[in-house]
Amino acid sequence: VAKAWWTIKTSLDWRTQQLAQQAVKDWAGYLKKKWANNAALLYVDSKNWDILAYVGSENYYNKKIDGQVDMIRALRQCGSVMKPLIYANAFIKNKWFTPDTPVYDVKFDIADKGHTFNNFDGKFLGLMPIRKALPYSRNIPAAKMYFLWGGEYPVKEFLRKLWLTSISNKIYYWYPLAIGAADVTMLSMAQAYSHLSNIDWAVKIDPILEIRGPDGSLIYKKQTQKLPQIIPSGVVSMLWYILSNPSNLPPSWVRAETVPWLSLASKSWTTNIVDPKTGKKYPRDGWFISYSPSKVFVVWAWNTDWKHMWPDAYGGWTAGKIWKDFVEKLKQAGLIKNETMPLKWTTSIYVNSLNGKQASLKTPFQVSVKTLARIDGIPPKDDGKTVKMIQIDKLCNGLVSKYTPPTDKIYAYVIHPHSL
Repeated sequence: VAKAWWTIKTSLDWRTQQLAQQAVKDWAGYLKKKWANNAALLYVDSKNWDILAYVGSENYYNKKIDGQVDMIRALRQCGSVMKPLIYANAFIKNKWFTPDTPVYDVKFDIADKGHTFNNFDGKFLGLMPIRKALPYSRNIPAAKMYFLWGGEYPVKEFLRKLWLTSISNKIYYWYPLAIGAADVTMLSMAQAYSHLSNIDWAVKIDPILEIRGPDGSLIYKKQTQKLPQIIPSGVVSMLWYILSNPSNLPPSWVRAETVPWLSLASKSWTTNIVDPKTGKKYPRDGWFISYSPSKVFVVWAWNTDWKHMWPDAYGGWTAGKIWKDFVEKLKQAGLIKNETMPLKWTTSIYVNSLNGKQASLKTPFQVSVKTLARIDGIPPKDDGKTVKMIQIDKLCNGLVSKYTPPTDKIYAYVIHPHSL
């Protein structure tokens, strides 16, 4: 290029690029306190797939942090930012799924393997709707989605169609694939999330707008390349409905994962590493991905040399800090506007929150909730046989007896699992 004096015009927006670099720089000191020395940020237009900002490391010239390693194209485990794609696959496979389809976050043993796995916090939240299980980042429900729809190879095939081509058919990841065990790049995750950011189609990332020769002749000009729609519009709508609604987040996460007056769908996570000396788990990669109907943000924070971070350095509080600051800078500069996703191929219905079936006259009104369903996938009618209302003693959760004080009598529901 230097010898031929070609002129290459990229899609980078100079003002946006400066704001991105400043956001990464502004939080460098904070990250160091969290034992993280590096960060990267990618910001793309998901309508034409221009790359608007590209910060591959905190400081290109800093050899101590391997600043010339481009973390946007480096392979890293992505953790739970993989989960929205796993749930998208589940919604595709079962048209009856709605955001209020219940899933059990309980102790889960894999019978044929003798293996028990857990959530990141070691807790179980019991019966919860998908619209909570995904934003709450529960591992067990995500793993169930992996097993429910065929396991390893069907899930791999779906993810590879989304351009996550580094997911290898030669490696057997097992259920950890659902919680981000495979190595991917920030660039490929941005490409995958383009299928969630676009309601009607996806396009291929191409940051080169044109190339001209030394005489000014046009050698190459970008033409936006549309990709096949892998995730149907109805599923895109439901994922947006789930991830863009702050009420679906754990209350303590709302401030970290939202920006006032902007509708954005977000997902954060942190991969872990075990200290060989102490056996304790520490945060490793911090990820944060956010999208609107026209933009995708991918932010990473950690150490290029694989050292772990401070125990509380989770993705929402490391990469998420940079993301939020960058979005605030864009908002102040008038470079971003509020957008909402049109909810296509969906309709509002009421379902029984205990079994996910369409509410009927036999459904107790106490468990009937309004939700979103695909037009081509309305759940079957609730026949009233799944759930039975009973009266129990709140002190022992047993049936009431003649000795139960009236103040301790409450109503509850018995679920018959075999009728779900």
